[in-house]
Amino acid sequence: MNAHPPTPPRPAGPDGPAPAGTGHLPPDVLGDLLDRRLTPEAAARAAAHLDACAACRAERDALAQVIALGAHARSRTPVPADVWPMVAAATIHEGEVRRRLLRRMRGPLLLAALALCVVSAWLGALVGRELERRGRRGADASAPDAAGPDARTLERQMELLREREREAEQKRARLPRP
Repeated sequence: MNAHPPTPPRPAGPDGPAPAGTGHLPPDVLGDLLDRRLTPEAAARAAAHLDACAACRAERDALAQVIALGAHARSRTPVPADVWPMVAAATIHEGEVRRRLLRRMRGPLLLAALALCVVSAWLGALVGRELERRGRRGADASAPDAAGPDARTLERQMELLREREREAEQKRARLPRP
């Protein structure tokens, strides 16, 4: 049976054992607590939380049961010495398969991206021509022309300004003078 080297104690995250906002201990912290890999301060914070939180205590107890079952199964079934090299070989093989697949798919993916660009440019030109044919320069019919507003619009705006000036002058005339 292969023995794993002991893991050094670690703090349970920057904000203590519970992630901010959840109110519960995450499973990795509970596992580290059961494996005695937390720093003494983090273990004390976790223990204090467990005293107050029944849900986390139940989660810790369930995790402890799983660990105990695993330890029991490990003691009954010896792990062959060549298991980890086989796992490593399978993992390396999986990575190689992924790389080959990506290499094989690179051409079709680039071709699809190029086709998408061509279709987008064609549609843009088509929409542009249609808008130009209808006498518009943009998608919004109420948007002003590139040359600016027409003479009628300017005349209306000037009339509105004159009317507002008259109203302001009438209001000033009604104010009492000091």
